[in-house]
Amino acid sequence: MKKVLYISNIEVPYRNVFFNILSEKVKLTVLYEMKKSSNRDDKWSSSIKPKYEINYLNGIKTDTENCFDIGILKYIFSKKYDKVVIGCYNSPSQMLAIILMRLFRKKYMLNLDGEYFFDGPGIKNKIKRFFIKGADEYLIAGEKAGEILSKYVPKEKVHPYYFSSLTKKELEENAKHMNKNINNKVLVVGQYFDYKGLDIALEVAKLDQTIEYRFIGSGKKSDLLQQKVNEMNLKNVEIIPFLPKEELYKEYQECKCLLLPSRKECWGLVINEAASFGCPIIASNGSGAAREFDVNCFKDNIKEIIDYINSYQLIDKKKLIEKNNKYNIEDNVINFLGIINK
Repeated sequence: MKKVLYISNIEVPYRNVFFNILSEKVKLTVLYEMKKSSNRDDKWSSSIKPKYEINYLNGIKTDTENCFDIGILKYIFSKKYDKVVIGCYNSPSQMLAIILMRLFRKKYMLNLDGEYFFDGPGIKNKIKRFFIKGADEYLIAGEKAGEILSKYVPKEKVHPYYFSSLTKKELEENAKHMNKNINNKVLVVGQYFDYKGLDIALEVAKLDQTIEYRFIGSGKKSDLLQQKVNEMNLKNVEIIPFLPKEELYKEYQECKCLLLPSRKECWGLVINEAASFGCPIIASNGSGAAREFDVNCFKDNIKEIIDYINSYQLIDKKKLIEKNNKYNIEDNVINFLGIINK
């Protein structure tokens, strides 16, 4: 069995499921930058028991999910691993690892979970393009994101995969409970960060007060979001900091549609979740999954969003479920193994 080192930032349940399945085929070690994140519930993050070896860095915290620790070097240059996979190319520790592996011609793979917005001028985009270069192979979520990446690295090294937090069994079960649009509620799922664009959704709610907007998963910043709602005097907005998976899934089954207004989000796994129920989706073109699924995409035009919401019934729910079925964890593992074993 190949010995694989996968470097990530923090634990999340769907990744643990992916790693568990992958560890049946390779001897897997996962190196996490941090043991926990201030933005995530510890019980949720570690709810899936790992079947693989885990190590943690313990460096200087740089933000909520990354740290800087030169201790990463002893792992990437260890001779015990056949393959090294960088999972967060834009984290300080992993950026250091990339520079040194390139300098010493150490082979590594780069995993990108969707669209990282490489195009365009500006120093940030130039830095991104610098750090994505030099990998031996690239695994990237989505064919459209793969096309963009291929502009900057050799096309033959780019391998798109179908990113998801759901297993085949979960997809099959969710499809039995297709969205019925039995209430007049629009779901907005995500934490209260600028890149999530929740302020755009609030403006939509202000302009169209005939519909109830339910903000779910705003987490520890729910008080700030509620304060904004109060300032705008929005009576048609309900904020729910957290919902268990079973209750969230019921929301997908009953709501009018899901609204994802992200400005720049590499993927957006809530799209996979909603699509598994055939739930109508309205999303910004700042979401990698929205581009990949070719759902109703908007820019920052509030009127356009409202028009989409009012025409939600035009989508083919069965076709959305069928398209989503190829996005599953098991097939992700197969894709990874194909590249790892090259």
